[in-house]
Amino acid sequence: MAKSEVPTSDAIVDHIKSKDSSSNLSDIAREIHDMMDHTKPGASAAAMAKINEALHAQGILPGVDITGVQGQDFVGVVTSDKGEGNVIRVDSTDISHRERDQTVNKTEINGRQATIAADGSGFVTVKPGDNPSFIARDMLKSQGLANPTANDIAMYELKLEALNGKDIAHKLHPGDVLKLPPALKDGIDSQFFGERALDTLGDTKTQLNSDLAAAQAAIQKTGHWNWFGAPYSINMDEITRDMNKPGLTDQEKRGYQYLKDHFSEIAVDGNVWADKLTDWNTKKVQDAELAFFKNTNGGMM
Repeated sequence: MAKSEVPTSDAIVDHIKSKDSSSNLSDIAREIHDMMDHTKPGASAAAMAKINEALHAQGILPGVDITGVQGQDFVGVVTSDKGEGNVIRVDSTDISHRERDQTVNKTEINGRQATIAADGSGFVTVKPGDNPSFIARDMLKSQGLANPTANDIAMYELKLEALNGKDIAHKLHPGDVLKLPPALKDGIDSQFFGERALDTLGDTKTQLNSDLAAAQAAIQKTGHWNWFGAPYSINMDEITRDMNKPGLTDQEKRGYQYLKDHFSEIAVDGNVWADKLTDWNTKKVQDAELAFFKNTNGGMM
């Protein structure tokens, strides 16, 4: 490989085939570092998955997924049962020398339990009502971005998808554990931002409308109707009483949980009213659209 060439994941994989668990891997570490510096975040995560598979096939670092390189050290996450989730540093010149990364921080991020390494990678536990956009927004805020733009969120979502699968938006359940990518380093790749940001807006609106339908199903299940013409409503006592009743559909269960989580935002005079819930959802959709147009106009000019 010429010095001026940026190593590709395929080239690194071929190089790994000449190594074993006793090899000095400093050249591999250097190639990974150079590759990650010149690769889009989503593609970088996919490339690292291939590289980890090649390392494991050679008996190198079993039970550890390398997520990045700092100096001559690999930074990795333990995936085996013993120590799962711990972030470790491995000396690339002698991989028998490894230690737990003491900069790892176990914390809570907007109601989610998370284990975060110095490079921003780690794990987070999904909370009720979550979707990839919400997780991306909150993780970026935790990294110091006070007001993440749609650009930032779209890019972070790509990285989440690369690590956890492109269909995660439709498979998230409270208690699931997602892998987190390293923090964004070089901003946004505008070449594919526009299309992805539009997808993000669509995902957000779909999620909001799904949440509305679930909450309305819960209100219909429990709520009471006023004969004088007031719409269906539900209070917190009714929500907590009925949310664990047997025989509920998945949609109704999700609706009760959503009403409980957002009660303080939606309730009027101690009740969530069906018509007010619809108005609140409409405003959330409008806010998402406004943020999209504001950020894309600002980011694409």
